[in-house]
Amino acid sequence: MAGALNIWTVKRADPEEAQRIAKAYSLSSLASRVLAARKEDPSPLFVNYFLSDPFGLKDMDKGARILAQCVGSKKHIAVCGDYDADGVTAVSIVRLWLESHGITAQWRVPDRFTEGYGLSENAVRELAETGTDLLITVDCGIACREQIALARSLGMKVIVTDHHQCPETLPEAEAVIDPQREDSPEPYRILAGCGVALKLICAAQTLLDGFDRKKSVTEAYCDLAALGTVADVMPLTGENRYIVNLGLEKLRTSPRPGLGALLRAAGADTAKISSRTLSFTLAPRINAAGRMDHAALSVGLLCVDDEYKCTGIAERLCALNDLRKKKEEEVLKSASAILKERILSKSVSLLAAGSDGWHPGVTGIAAARITEATGLPTVLAGFDDNGLGRGSCRSVEGFDIGKALSSCADILEEAGGHGMAAGFTVKKENFALLAQRLEELARVAGITPGAAKKIDCDCELEAEDLCVSAAKSLEALEPFGEKNPVPLFLLAGARVISADGMSEGKHTRLLVEKDGAQITANCFRMPRDKFPFRPGDEVDLAGTLEINEFRQSFSARLNVKNVRTHTAI
Repeated sequence: MAGALNIWTVKRADPEEAQRIAKAYSLSSLASRVLAARKEDPSPLFVNYFLSDPFGLKDMDKGARILAQCVGSKKHIAVCGDYDADGVTAVSIVRLWLESHGITAQWRVPDRFTEGYGLSENAVRELAETGTDLLITVDCGIACREQIALARSLGMKVIVTDHHQCPETLPEAEAVIDPQREDSPEPYRILAGCGVALKLICAAQTLLDGFDRKKSVTEAYCDLAALGTVADVMPLTGENRYIVNLGLEKLRTSPRPGLGALLRAAGADTAKISSRTLSFTLAPRINAAGRMDHAALSVGLLCVDDEYKCTGIAERLCALNDLRKKKEEEVLKSASAILKERILSKSVSLLAAGSDGWHPGVTGIAAARITEATGLPTVLAGFDDNGLGRGSCRSVEGFDIGKALSSCADILEEAGGHGMAAGFTVKKENFALLAQRLEELARVAGITPGAAKKIDCDCELEAEDLCVSAAKSLEALEPFGEKNPVPLFLLAGARVISADGMSEGKHTRLLVEKDGAQITANCFRMPRDKFPFRPGDEVDLAGTLEINEFRQSFSARLNVKNVRTHTAI
């Protein structure tokens, strides 16, 4: 959208520092200017990280020892995880590792609609009836104090592996491995749930073999850990970056049958697999199972070797993802209508809405889109026929929605999550009070409506940067993700040559010129009939620089995030 109400900034790179970086890491002028402008040590992007010692995590020694003992004596082991991509990959990692040791592990992921997030009492009792000796939670468990106490009372040993915010009182398990523990070392805090699970089996394998096996174990399951890490929006720095790079290489060269089938079913270009493939192709389809059906489908895809079965599951996941998109649009349209007046208000600090029949699997995505559009924390809940609401929250910088929900525990059935995203279950009669309390907390935190969106560009593009070679040179900075975002560039003072509609006018395609160089600029979600600029206008474009391939011909293009009348910065 046009950026009249936005604040545009562009970082400035020190020319000498850019030259030093270019020489030190054999980078292009454009890539080195991006890194110099970010004013961060670039070495973490290029120096091969070692895998940190898994035993550095608190309680890892206890958990690994118990797991190794149970594996060695062929005990009955069960793995329980969350229904999102992080939980699904974590369950799959531990399940596959156990199977490699001759143990057919029992595993569970909850039904979002009947069980909700985390470990349920019913699940614990069912596992006890099957004779489970050891229960391992992955990407959940830290908030399941009562369920874990029940498991131990029924004769099970319990290892908790999680990465979510810890309650004041930890569950009483044999081992509680969570990098968010106050006594956890700093280097481990950015791990996803699948990363913590991977650490556990690395440590257990080391004890079983008598020597360090973390590298070989990581190489065996790095594709799954990479997918879960990127899907859960973990920072791609340090060890996470190592894991994701390793996982991407495995996907390119020897993808496991399930992921290969899903890439084919999604029509992905396997020659161009990147972190974007994980974020926008694989993760949504893996998540679609838990949102629209049951996450067991995704675990099956990741753990089955049969190509025929994998193809069938992959096609099912793609169909569920299409259904998810449809339901998401329905909830977004309905919620936007309910919140219309509040969105326009100047005294609102948080948006909250609930309705009967909203699909609980898509409230989080709809909330994220409303937050993105308004800059306000958003809480959406769908209520079933019994008046029980399952909801999701998305927040903004400066307001920890996970902590806010925790403070409302007295009116919630359950809750959990992070500072920027969380989920909850609430009775219909308590939803209005929940919304009131959360908005007051947001107001106290200083969240206000109508704040101008900051368009923070990494550096300015020159005419010589508007080419395929410059766009390709940015690949050296991949994988992109949290803490290493795709570079956002400013193309200032570009003259519009033409402006045409795309997709029946839903989007606008520009051809612009700067200092004699021309480039195509795609403005998605900017309808042609509402686009305010015409040929001859001089504009500033904020966007990402990409390579466009059409009929084996390559060209550079801008994916525009914002556009405005040319203004000096």
